[in-house]
Amino acid sequence: MRKTIVFLALIFCFLPLEAAPLFLVEEVSSNSNDSLLKFENGILTTVGSIGFRDVRGLAYDASSDTLFGVSRFSNKLLVIDRNSGAGTAVSTSSYLPPGSNMNEVSVSLNGSMFGTGHLNNQAGSDTLISVDKTTGVGTAINPGGYGTSLSGFAFDHSDGTLYGTSFNGQLFTIDTALGTTSSVGQITGTNGGVARIAFDQETGTLFGITFNEQLVTIDLNTLAATQVAQFSVSSQIYSLDFISTSSSIPEPSTVALFLLGAIFFFPLQRK
Repeated sequence: MRKTIVFLALIFCFLPLEAAPLFLVEEVSSNSNDSLLKFENGILTTVGSIGFRDVRGLAYDASSDTLFGVSRFSNKLLVIDRNSGAGTAVSTSSYLPPGSNMNEVSVSLNGSMFGTGHLNNQAGSDTLISVDKTTGVGTAINPGGYGTSLSGFAFDHSDGTLYGTSFNGQLFTIDTALGTTSSVGQITGTNGGVARIAFDQETGTLFGITFNEQLVTIDLNTLAATQVAQFSVSSQIYSLDFISTSSSIPEPSTVALFLLGAIFFFPLQRK
């Protein structure tokens, strides 16, 4: 029995983590509702219509196991069903004041949601926005703005850093208390600017997608990009984020420790 348990424990130690599914928003056409896509095991599939147009932000909240989105056209924060793709506004309140423009959202490990966009009196400079997930209302942290426009937004849950990208693929870090940015550098090795980003929190890997629908991983030390896939879609991809699987499926190492612990339990039962 002990040999069997040891054998199983060794197997689980070396099993790879289950890949987290990547969800994306596709603009079907400028006058149609957007679609939710899913990329898993190298295959891109359509989940379904979100029911809203111009969904520029997509963010998974691990603290509540909820997928959120932001519709620029409707000016609403949405909850998106990842099985059907259907979106539902969290409230009747506007996300930002009329005439404002929103791009992306991301959620920290503790469940705090932040967005980026420019207010109705700004042009060419985005502002960090704190978002109330219950009311769906965003509040500017630094009304003066960053001094630049950001199109991508993603938290690294391992250290709490919030990253952003400009439309041409310049990478920044964002201070969530002050609402200011610091340049990290230019992402290289792509077929176009990395406009949107997302972290696979399971592996700690930063992913990005270009305006030419090239999905890449980004080395945070060198900022060099490596192609993962080249998508072909009817129009363009607006946003993306990963759904964490660790909350419901134990890591192989956890299972291995459980099995090894059983080695010391079973001998105590023998007389």
